[in-house]
Amino acid sequence: MYPLASLRITVVCGILLAADWVKEGGAEEISEPSNSVNITIPSLPPPVVLVQPDFIPVGANYSVYCQAARHFPNMTLSLYYRELQSASPEELQLLGSLTLEGTDTVIRARLPKIAAGERVEYSCRMEVIYSQRLYRSPFSAPATATAEEAPVRLVSQFQGPVCAGKLQMFAKGSWAPVCQDRNQGPSDRDAVALVVCRQLRCGDVHQVNPTSSSPAHRGELFMGPVECSGKEANLRECSIKGLESSCYKGRVLEIVCSDFLPLPTLSVLGYGGASSVYVYEKHELEISCTLSPQGKTDAAFELEVRGQTIFTGPAMHPGQSVSWRLDPPVSPGEYKCYAVVYGFDYRTKSSASNSVIVTTGPWFPPSPGLIVGALITILIGVGILVYMCVCRKRKEESE
Repeated sequence: MYPLASLRITVVCGILLAADWVKEGGAEEISEPSNSVNITIPSLPPPVVLVQPDFIPVGANYSVYCQAARHFPNMTLSLYYRELQSASPEELQLLGSLTLEGTDTVIRARLPKIAAGERVEYSCRMEVIYSQRLYRSPFSAPATATAEEAPVRLVSQFQGPVCAGKLQMFAKGSWAPVCQDRNQGPSDRDAVALVVCRQLRCGDVHQVNPTSSSPAHRGELFMGPVECSGKEANLRECSIKGLESSCYKGRVLEIVCSDFLPLPTLSVLGYGGASSVYVYEKHELEISCTLSPQGKTDAAFELEVRGQTIFTGPAMHPGQSVSWRLDPPVSPGEYKCYAVVYGFDYRTKSSASNSVIVTTGPWFPPSPGLIVGALITILIGVGILVYMCVCRKRKEESE
Protein backbone atom coordinates (compact mmCIF):
# COMPACT_ATOMS: atom_id res chain seq x y z
CA MET A 1 0.00 0.00 0.00
CA TYR A 2 1.24 3.43 -0.88
CA PRO A 3 1.90 5.81 2.05
CA LEU A 4 -0.14 8.59 0.45
CA ALA A 5 -2.99 7.17 -1.49
CA SER A 6 -6.75 7.47 -2.01
CA LEU A 7 -9.32 4.79 -2.58
CA ARG A 8 -11.10 4.83 -5.93
CA ILE A 9 -14.34 2.79 -5.98
CA THR A 10 -16.17 1.73 -9.11
CA VAL A 11 -19.88 1.10 -8.53
CA VAL A 12 -22.44 0.13 -11.20
CA CYS A 13 -26.11 -0.34 -10.29
CA GLY A 14 -25.33 -0.62 -6.61
CA ILE A 15 -22.61 -3.30 -7.07
CA LEU A 16 -18.95 -2.59 -6.23
CA LEU A 17 -16.96 -3.80 -9.19
CA ALA A 18 -13.46 -2.94 -7.96
CA ALA A 19 -11.48 -0.84 -5.49
CA ASP A 20 -8.10 0.65 -6.45
CA TRP A 21 -5.56 2.53 -4.37
CA VAL A 22 -4.28 5.58 -6.25
CA LYS A 23 -1.04 7.36 -5.30
CA GLU A 24 -1.54 11.05 -4.63
CA GLY A 25 0.73 13.47 -6.47
CA GLY A 26 3.04 12.70 -9.37
CA ALA A 27 2.25 10.12 -11.99
CA GLU A 28 -0.77 7.99 -11.38
CA GLU A 29 0.03 4.53 -10.18
CA ILE A 30 -2.71 2.01 -9.67
CA SER A 31 -2.56 -1.17 -7.66
CA GLU A 32 -4.07 -4.43 -8.67
CA PRO A 33 -7.85 -4.57 -8.12
CA SER A 34 -9.01 -5.88 -4.78
CA ASN A 35 -11.62 -8.61 -4.42
CA SER A 36 -15.22 -7.62 -5.41
CA VAL A 37 -17.77 -6.80 -2.70
CA ASN A 38 -21.55 -6.47 -3.26
CA ILE A 39 -23.23 -3.47 -1.61
CA THR A 40 -27.05 -3.76 -1.29
CA ILE A 41 -28.97 -0.47 -1.27
CA PRO A 42 -32.39 -1.18 0.29
CA SER A 43 -35.38 0.03 -1.76
CA LEU A 44 -38.71 -1.70 -1.09
CA PRO A 45 -41.24 -1.44 -3.93
CA PRO A 46 -44.68 -0.22 -2.83
CA PRO A 47 -47.42 -2.85 -2.54
CA VAL A 48 -50.65 -2.73 -4.53
CA VAL A 49 -54.09 -2.10 -3.01
CA LEU A 50 -57.23 -3.39 -4.71
CA VAL A 51 -60.95 -3.02 -3.92
CA GLN A 52 -63.23 -5.89 -4.94
CA PRO A 53 -65.72 -5.88 -6.49
CA ASP A 54 -64.99 -2.82 -8.59
CA PHE A 55 -68.73 -2.05 -8.62
CA ILE A 56 -70.19 -1.77 -5.09
CA PRO A 57 -73.93 -1.01 -4.91
CA VAL A 58 -75.38 0.70 -1.86
CA GLY A 59 -75.76 -1.77 1.00
CA ALA A 60 -73.28 -4.33 -0.38
CA ASN A 61 -70.22 -5.84 1.30
CA TYR A 62 -66.77 -5.55 -0.24
CA SER A 63 -63.14 -6.51 0.36
CA VAL A 64 -59.83 -4.63 0.21
CA TYR A 65 -56.62 -6.46 -0.72
CA CYS A 66 -53.01 -5.37 -0.12
CA GLN A 67 -50.44 -7.34 -2.10
CA ALA A 68 -46.64 -7.10 -1.97
CA ALA A 69 -44.67 -7.16 -5.21
CA ARG A 70 -42.82 -10.28 -3.98
CA HIS A 71 -42.14 -12.20 -0.82
CA PHE A 72 -39.74 -10.84 1.78
CA PRO A 73 -38.81 -12.50 5.10
CA ASN A 74 -40.19 -10.79 8.21
CA MET A 75 -42.70 -8.81 6.13
CA THR A 76 -45.64 -6.88 7.56
CA LEU A 77 -48.41 -5.32 5.46
CA SER A 78 -50.46 -2.45 6.87
CA LEU A 79 -53.75 -1.18 5.46
CA TYR A 80 -54.82 2.47 5.85
CA TYR A 81 -58.03 4.33 5.03
CA ARG A 82 -59.67 7.74 5.02
CA GLU A 83 -63.22 8.87 4.29
CA LEU A 84 -63.68 11.21 1.35
CA GLN A 85 -67.17 12.58 2.04
CA SER A 86 -65.91 15.87 3.46
CA ALA A 87 -64.38 18.68 1.43
CA SER A 88 -61.08 18.28 3.29
CA PRO A 89 -60.46 14.55 3.91
CA GLU A 90 -58.60 13.61 7.08
CA GLU A 91 -55.20 11.93 7.15
CA LEU A 92 -54.86 8.22 6.53
CA GLN A 93 -55.89 6.09 9.51
CA LEU A 94 -54.51 2.63 10.24
CA LEU A 95 -57.13 -0.05 9.57
CA GLY A 96 -54.93 -3.00 10.52
CA SER A 97 -51.57 -4.74 10.11
CA LEU A 98 -50.55 -8.37 9.64
CA THR A 99 -47.13 -10.04 9.68
CA LEU A 100 -47.13 -12.66 6.96
CA GLU A 101 -45.93 -16.20 7.40
CA GLY A 102 -44.51 -18.59 4.89
CA THR A 103 -44.68 -17.32 1.33
CA ASP A 104 -47.88 -15.26 1.68
CA THR A 105 -47.86 -11.85 -0.01
CA VAL A 106 -51.49 -10.71 0.40
CA ILE A 107 -53.72 -9.52 3.22
CA ARG A 108 -57.47 -9.03 2.93
CA ALA A 109 -59.93 -6.90 4.88
CA ARG A 110 -63.63 -7.67 4.62
CA LEU A 111 -65.73 -4.55 5.03
CA PRO A 112 -69.42 -4.35 6.07
CA LYS A 113 -72.28 -2.93 4.06
CA ILE A 114 -71.43 0.40 2.45
CA ALA A 115 -73.91 3.21 3.05
CA ALA A 116 -75.38 5.58 0.46
CA GLY A 117 -73.00 8.44 -0.33
CA GLU A 118 -70.05 6.74 1.35
CA ARG A 119 -66.61 7.00 -0.31
CA VAL A 120 -63.53 5.51 1.33
CA GLU A 121 -59.94 5.67 0.05
CA TYR A 122 -57.54 2.84 0.89
CA SER A 123 -53.75 2.60 0.72
CA CYS A 124 -51.17 0.20 2.12
CA ARG A 125 -47.46 -0.04 2.82
CA MET A 126 -44.92 -2.74 3.60
CA GLU A 127 -42.37 -3.07 6.42
CA VAL A 128 -39.44 -5.49 6.40
CA ILE A 129 -36.96 -6.20 9.21
CA TYR A 130 -33.52 -6.99 7.84
CA SER A 131 -30.23 -7.13 9.76
CA GLN A 132 -31.99 -5.71 12.80
CA ARG A 133 -33.09 -2.67 10.84
CA LEU A 134 -36.66 -1.68 9.86
CA TYR A 135 -37.35 -0.73 6.25
CA ARG A 136 -40.62 0.82 5.06
CA SER A 137 -41.93 0.99 1.52
CA PRO A 138 -43.71 4.04 0.10
CA PHE A 139 -47.53 4.02 0.28
CA SER A 140 -49.29 2.24 -2.53
CA ALA A 141 -51.37 4.09 -5.09
CA PRO A 142 -54.81 4.64 -3.51
CA ALA A 143 -57.96 2.72 -4.39
CA THR A 144 -61.46 4.03 -3.65
CA ALA A 145 -64.60 2.18 -2.59
CA THR A 146 -67.72 4.11 -3.60
CA ALA A 147 -71.33 3.32 -2.75
CA GLU A 148 -73.06 3.32 -6.13
CA GLU A 149 -76.71 4.38 -6.30
CA ALA A 150 -76.52 2.95 -9.83
CA PRO A 151 -79.59 4.48 -11.51
CA VAL A 152 -80.68 2.96 -14.82
CA ARG A 153 -82.02 4.42 -18.05
CA LEU A 154 -83.28 3.23 -21.44
CA VAL A 155 -81.69 5.03 -24.38
CA SER A 156 -83.25 5.22 -27.85
CA GLN A 157 -83.41 7.51 -30.85
CA PHE A 158 -86.77 8.87 -29.72
CA GLN A 159 -86.95 12.22 -27.96
CA GLY A 160 -88.51 12.18 -24.53
CA PRO A 161 -89.47 8.52 -23.93
CA VAL A 162 -87.84 6.91 -20.92
CA CYS A 163 -89.66 3.58 -21.14
CA ALA A 164 -87.91 2.01 -24.14
CA GLY A 165 -84.38 1.65 -25.43
CA LYS A 166 -81.03 0.06 -24.68
CA LEU A 167 -80.31 -0.49 -21.01
CA GLN A 168 -77.59 1.55 -19.31
CA MET A 169 -76.48 1.85 -15.68
CA PHE A 170 -74.59 4.75 -14.11
CA ALA A 171 -71.41 3.66 -12.31
CA LYS A 172 -67.93 5.06 -11.73
CA GLY A 173 -69.05 8.47 -12.95
CA SER A 174 -70.42 7.49 -16.37
CA TRP A 175 -73.25 5.61 -18.09
CA ALA A 176 -72.31 2.05 -19.04
CA PRO A 177 -74.37 -0.21 -21.34
CA VAL A 178 -75.52 -3.39 -19.61
CA CYS A 179 -74.02 -6.45 -21.30
CA GLN A 180 -75.63 -9.85 -20.80
CA ASP A 181 -73.89 -13.18 -21.32
CA ARG A 182 -74.80 -15.06 -24.50
CA ASN A 183 -75.61 -18.13 -22.41
CA GLN A 184 -78.36 -16.35 -20.48
CA GLY A 185 -81.76 -17.43 -21.73
CA PRO A 186 -85.01 -15.53 -22.35
CA SER A 187 -86.19 -16.04 -18.76
CA ASP A 188 -83.00 -14.41 -17.44
CA ARG A 189 -83.44 -11.43 -19.78
CA ASP A 190 -87.12 -11.12 -18.85
CA ALA A 191 -86.25 -11.01 -15.14
CA VAL A 192 -83.79 -8.15 -15.72
CA ALA A 193 -86.32 -6.28 -17.88
CA LEU A 194 -89.05 -6.75 -15.27
CA VAL A 195 -86.87 -5.08 -12.61
CA VAL A 196 -85.93 -2.22 -14.96
CA CYS A 197 -89.53 -1.44 -15.99
CA ARG A 198 -90.56 -1.54 -12.33
CA GLN A 199 -87.67 0.73 -11.27
CA LEU A 200 -88.49 3.27 -14.03
CA ARG A 201 -92.24 3.04 -13.25
CA CYS A 202 -92.96 2.13 -16.86
CA GLY A 203 -95.41 -0.71 -16.31
CA ASP A 204 -94.73 -4.31 -17.30
CA VAL A 205 -92.30 -5.73 -19.81
CA HIS A 206 -93.59 -5.62 -23.35
CA GLN A 207 -90.51 -6.71 -25.26
CA VAL A 208 -86.85 -7.44 -24.51
CA ASN A 209 -84.21 -8.16 -27.15
CA PRO A 210 -80.49 -9.01 -26.95
CA THR A 211 -78.64 -6.85 -29.50
CA SER A 212 -75.01 -6.66 -30.61
CA SER A 213 -72.92 -3.80 -29.25
CA SER A 214 -72.57 -1.10 -31.88
CA PRO A 215 -69.25 0.42 -33.05
CA ALA A 216 -70.12 3.48 -30.94
CA HIS A 217 -69.82 1.28 -27.85
CA ARG A 218 -66.26 0.20 -28.55
CA GLY A 219 -63.69 1.48 -26.13
CA GLU A 220 -66.21 2.15 -23.34
CA LEU A 221 -66.95 0.21 -20.20
CA PHE A 222 -69.83 -2.24 -19.93
CA MET A 223 -71.77 -3.33 -16.86
CA GLY A 224 -72.61 -6.94 -16.28
CA PRO A 225 -73.53 -9.64 -16.66
CA VAL A 226 -76.56 -9.05 -14.43
CA GLU A 227 -78.66 -11.80 -12.86
CA CYS A 228 -82.06 -11.02 -11.28
CA SER A 229 -84.86 -13.04 -9.76
CA GLY A 230 -87.41 -10.48 -10.99
CA LYS A 231 -88.51 -9.51 -7.46
CA GLU A 232 -85.89 -6.80 -6.88
CA ALA A 233 -86.99 -3.15 -6.59
CA ASN A 234 -83.81 -1.82 -8.26
CA LEU A 235 -81.33 -3.32 -10.67
CA ARG A 236 -78.44 -2.69 -8.23
CA GLU A 237 -80.01 -5.28 -5.90
CA CYS A 238 -79.39 -7.99 -8.52
CA SER A 239 -76.17 -9.96 -8.83
CA ILE A 240 -73.83 -7.80 -10.95
CA LYS A 241 -70.40 -9.03 -11.97
CA GLY A 242 -69.00 -5.53 -12.45
CA LEU A 243 -67.45 -3.38 -15.15
CA GLU A 244 -65.95 -4.95 -18.25
CA SER A 245 -63.86 -3.43 -21.03
CA SER A 246 -65.92 -4.95 -23.85
CA CYS A 247 -69.16 -6.76 -24.70
CA TYR A 248 -67.64 -8.91 -27.43
CA LYS A 249 -68.96 -12.15 -25.94
CA GLY A 250 -72.29 -10.74 -24.82
CA ARG A 251 -75.34 -8.80 -25.87
CA VAL A 252 -76.66 -5.35 -24.94
CA LEU A 253 -80.28 -5.50 -23.76
CA GLU A 254 -82.95 -3.47 -25.54
CA ILE A 255 -86.12 -3.20 -23.45
CA VAL A 256 -89.59 -1.89 -24.31
CA CYS A 257 -91.91 -1.41 -21.33
CA SER A 258 -95.69 -1.51 -21.64
CA ASP A 259 -96.17 2.21 -20.92
CA PHE A 260 -94.22 3.08 -24.05
CA LEU A 261 -96.95 1.53 -26.24
CA PRO A 262 -100.45 2.08 -24.83
CA LEU A 263 -103.20 -0.09 -26.33
CA PRO A 264 -104.89 1.29 -29.48
CA THR A 265 -108.70 1.29 -29.68
CA LEU A 266 -110.70 -0.33 -32.50
CA SER A 267 -114.19 0.87 -33.47
CA VAL A 268 -116.66 0.33 -36.34
CA LEU A 269 -118.32 3.32 -38.02
CA GLY A 270 -122.00 3.45 -37.11
CA TYR A 271 -121.74 0.86 -34.34
CA GLY A 272 -119.88 2.83 -31.65
CA GLY A 273 -117.96 0.60 -29.27
CA ALA A 274 -119.86 -2.59 -30.13
CA SER A 275 -117.86 -5.79 -29.69
CA SER A 276 -119.76 -7.63 -32.44
CA VAL A 277 -121.55 -6.45 -35.59
CA TYR A 278 -123.55 -8.02 -38.41
CA VAL A 279 -122.91 -6.90 -42.00
CA TYR A 280 -125.05 -7.63 -45.03
CA GLU A 281 -122.81 -9.46 -47.50
CA LYS A 282 -123.26 -6.76 -50.14
CA HIS A 283 -122.46 -3.86 -47.81
CA GLU A 284 -119.07 -2.28 -47.06
CA LEU A 285 -117.66 -1.70 -43.57
CA GLU A 286 -115.46 1.07 -42.17
CA ILE A 287 -113.15 0.29 -39.23
CA SER A 288 -111.09 2.84 -37.32
CA CYS A 289 -108.03 2.42 -35.04
CA THR A 290 -107.08 5.21 -32.61
CA LEU A 291 -103.79 5.67 -30.76
CA SER A 292 -104.22 6.69 -27.13
CA PRO A 293 -103.42 10.37 -26.37
CA GLN A 294 -101.14 9.09 -23.58
CA GLY A 295 -98.82 7.52 -26.15
CA LYS A 296 -95.14 8.41 -25.94
CA THR A 297 -94.32 8.44 -29.66
CA ASP A 298 -95.76 8.22 -33.17
CA ALA A 299 -96.81 4.80 -34.38
CA ALA A 300 -98.03 3.07 -37.52
CA PHE A 301 -101.06 0.75 -37.50
CA GLU A 302 -101.88 -2.75 -38.63
CA LEU A 303 -105.36 -4.27 -38.98
CA GLU A 304 -105.70 -8.01 -38.54
CA VAL A 305 -108.53 -10.46 -39.04
CA ARG A 306 -108.21 -14.06 -37.90
CA GLY A 307 -104.51 -13.43 -37.16
CA GLN A 308 -103.69 -12.22 -40.70
CA THR A 309 -102.64 -8.64 -41.47
CA ILE A 310 -104.94 -7.19 -44.13
CA PHE A 311 -104.14 -3.44 -43.91
CA THR A 312 -101.36 -1.18 -42.68
CA GLY A 313 -101.60 2.51 -41.91
CA PRO A 314 -99.10 5.39 -41.84
CA ALA A 315 -97.44 6.71 -38.69
CA MET A 316 -99.77 8.87 -36.62
CA HIS A 317 -99.39 11.12 -33.59
CA PRO A 318 -100.84 10.05 -30.23
CA GLY A 319 -104.59 10.71 -30.19
CA GLN A 320 -104.97 10.42 -33.97
CA SER A 321 -106.69 7.58 -35.82
CA VAL A 322 -106.59 5.80 -39.13
CA SER A 323 -109.59 4.23 -40.91
CA TRP A 324 -109.93 1.36 -43.36
CA ARG A 325 -112.89 0.87 -45.73
CA LEU A 326 -113.61 -2.81 -46.29
CA ASP A 327 -115.32 -3.44 -49.62
CA PRO A 328 -117.94 -6.19 -49.94
CA PRO A 329 -117.89 -9.02 -49.41
CA VAL A 330 -116.44 -8.25 -45.97
CA SER A 331 -114.43 -11.10 -44.46
CA PRO A 332 -116.08 -12.38 -41.29
CA GLY A 333 -113.95 -12.99 -38.21
CA GLU A 334 -112.32 -11.32 -35.22
CA TYR A 335 -110.74 -7.95 -36.03
CA LYS A 336 -107.91 -6.34 -34.03
CA CYS A 337 -105.47 -3.51 -34.63
CA TYR A 338 -101.93 -2.91 -33.42
CA ALA A 339 -99.60 0.08 -33.06
CA VAL A 340 -96.18 -0.53 -34.64
CA VAL A 341 -93.03 1.46 -33.87
CA TYR A 342 -89.90 1.38 -36.02
CA GLY A 343 -86.55 2.60 -34.75
CA PHE A 344 -85.42 -0.23 -32.50
CA ASP A 345 -83.14 -3.09 -33.51
CA TYR A 346 -86.23 -5.27 -33.64
CA ARG A 347 -89.71 -4.40 -34.93
CA THR A 348 -91.84 -3.35 -31.96
CA LYS A 349 -95.54 -4.12 -32.01
CA SER A 350 -98.04 -3.20 -29.30
CA SER A 351 -100.46 -5.59 -27.66
CA ALA A 352 -103.73 -6.07 -29.49
CA SER A 353 -106.55 -3.56 -29.25
CA ASN A 354 -110.06 -4.53 -28.22
CA SER A 355 -111.53 -7.04 -30.67
CA VAL A 356 -114.64 -6.68 -32.84
CA ILE A 357 -116.29 -9.83 -34.16
CA VAL A 358 -117.83 -9.32 -37.61
CA THR A 359 -120.43 -11.73 -38.99
CA THR A 360 -121.93 -11.53 -42.47
CA GLY A 361 -125.01 -13.01 -44.13
CA PRO A 362 -127.43 -12.84 -47.07
CA TRP A 363 -130.37 -11.30 -45.21
CA PHE A 364 -130.68 -7.55 -45.14
CA PRO A 365 -131.35 -6.24 -41.66
CA PRO A 366 -134.19 -3.68 -41.47
CA SER A 367 -133.29 -0.11 -40.76
CA PRO A 368 -133.74 1.23 -37.22
CA GLY A 369 -136.55 3.52 -38.46
CA LEU A 370 -138.59 0.60 -39.77
CA ILE A 371 -138.07 -1.31 -36.53
CA VAL A 372 -139.21 1.65 -34.45
CA GLY A 373 -142.24 2.18 -36.73
CA ALA A 374 -143.23 -1.46 -36.46
CA LEU A 375 -142.95 -1.35 -32.68
CA ILE A 376 -145.14 1.76 -32.51
CA THR A 377 -147.75 0.12 -34.78
CA ILE A 378 -147.78 -3.00 -32.62
CA LEU A 379 -148.18 -0.97 -29.45
CA ILE A 380 -151.07 1.02 -30.97
CA GLY A 381 -152.77 -2.20 -32.06
CA VAL A 382 -152.36 -3.72 -28.64
CA GLY A 383 -153.78 -0.56 -27.07
CA ILE A 384 -156.85 -0.67 -29.34
CA LEU A 385 -157.51 -4.31 -28.56
CA VAL A 386 -157.21 -3.68 -24.82
CA TYR A 387 -159.57 -0.73 -25.12
CA MET A 388 -162.14 -2.78 -27.07
CA CYS A 389 -161.98 -5.61 -24.54
CA VAL A 390 -162.48 -3.27 -21.60
CA CYS A 391 -165.41 -1.53 -23.26
CA ARG A 392 -167.11 -4.81 -24.15
CA LYS A 393 -166.73 -6.12 -20.64
CA ARG A 394 -168.27 -2.97 -19.15
CA LYS A 395 -171.18 -3.14 -21.62
CA GLU A 396 -171.91 -6.74 -20.68
CA GLU A 397 -171.84 -5.90 -16.99
CA SER A 398 -174.28 -3.01 -17.50
CA GLU A 399 -176.79 -5.27 -19.28
